[in-house]
Parts: sequence; structure tokens; C-alpha cells
Amino acid sequence: MKINKKSIIDDGCTPELVRGCHFDGYLDIPIIQKPKILDIPKGLIPFSIAKKNICHFDEYVCFYEMDEKFSDVLRNPANYIELFKKV
Repeated sequence: MKINKKSIIDDGCTPELVRGCHFDGYLDIPIIQKPKILDIPKGLIPFSIAKKNICHFDEYVCFYEMDEKFSDVLRNPANYIELFKKV
């Protein structure tokens, strides 16, 4: 018998992050401005590997993995500021 577990991970909805933004369309989607300089990474490294400090300065951290693998950064983002400054 399979038991469904309810997620205990914060959904990340923090509406204060869009305070002062401009919105567009019927759904009021926030407008993301084009950056002045576009920096394309040489590679992507999953957060679960990056947090073990196995990354290079020319790689970007990505979160394209199962939620439980990056739930630490959702709960305590301040703990990872130094890591994100490196990459």
C-alpha cells in the first residue's frame, strides 16, 4: 500500500519580492527587465552538488531536481549566501 505524504516544504510564495514591480496582462504577470549584460554560464550544477562545494566559478547553480534536494535553501537561504557568491 502506497502512502501519500504531504509536503512540508515552503512553497516559496513570497509576494513581497514583487513589491514595486510593473505588471502586464490580464493575469498581472511581473515584467522581468532585460539585463544590461547577459552572462552565459559554461555549465550548470545542481544545488545538491554545489552545496558540497564541488563547483567551478564559471558554472551556475540550478534547481532542476527533486524538491527535497534543495529544500535546505528554501528554509534557510541565508546559509548559502557565500556559496552563491562563489558561482
